[in-house]
Amino acid sequence: MADQWYVSRQGKEKGPFKWEQIVSAFRQGKLRDDDYLWSQSTGDWLQAGQVPGIKGEVAGDKQQAAQADSSTESNYQVLGSVMPMLEIKLRRDERLYAQSGAMQWMDHNIKMDTEMKGGVFGALKRQVSGESMFVNYFTGLADGAVVAFGHTYPGNIIPVDVSRSTIICQRRAFLCAFETVDYDVYFQKRIGAGFFGGEGFIMQKLSGSGTAFIEIDGECIEKQLAPGEKISVETGSVGAFEESVSFNIERVKGIKNMFLGGEGMFLTTLTGPGKIWLQTMPIQNMTAELFQYLPGNQSGK
Repeated sequence: MADQWYVSRQGKEKGPFKWEQIVSAFRQGKLRDDDYLWSQSTGDWLQAGQVPGIKGEVAGDKQQAAQADSSTESNYQVLGSVMPMLEIKLRRDERLYAQSGAMQWMDHNIKMDTEMKGGVFGALKRQVSGESMFVNYFTGLADGAVVAFGHTYPGNIIPVDVSRSTIICQRRAFLCAFETVDYDVYFQKRIGAGFFGGEGFIMQKLSGSGTAFIEIDGECIEKQLAPGEKISVETGSVGAFEESVSFNIERVKGIKNMFLGGEGMFLTTLTGPGKIWLQTMPIQNMTAELFQYLPGNQSGK
């Protein structure tokens, strides 16, 4: 639909928006059934749930996503436990890309190409988000061609469906994705979250359609937050979250808790709606524990 759309909630109007933006907001729960929409084609304010076509498109998206999930799930498997490997079977001419150095083995029916995805600007964005400037593309030359990728450190490899929602990840999380997935940089909008949230100002953003695979430090705990539901998390334990989730920091309450509790002065807060992926062993925590045992460090002797 080419119309410009306006949204009204509790008497406050916003707009104009494109139809694609309206559908995306409805899909992510940012636009509710009881919000009102207006465009020249409607001629009057209608509740979003009554606008012709909007639920049909969202239902179609879910059906396509379910089909994509079914197709993808049958074509990959995660092998191992503490240091897992991801093995993916590609169809003929199917293509995916991965961070530099992630590939562990591949069939002779796989073609590998090294490219600067997104040009120089895209390469620079990948570098500041913790990845290499170059990515490796893998193309299946025949049905059933296999390529495998390894985890960088002890943890888990998690599939995420970006067709359902844009995913925000910690730096270094991206492992590989099908070509329909867009990789970008996400900048923290809140200064406090950037300084004290444990992930810094720069994170990774995965959007588009299809499946991506991310690396989680240690074990992975998945939670679905309801609208307005809040959870406080140790700084650095946030592996990924859907874009609809609000990411912020809050100061630990109580002087004794701040200085003697061992949790630091700040906690990360995540507020729903949306899905979150928590990690049990942030790599920075593991590094701090191992540092005392390095040669030359007196505390480890």
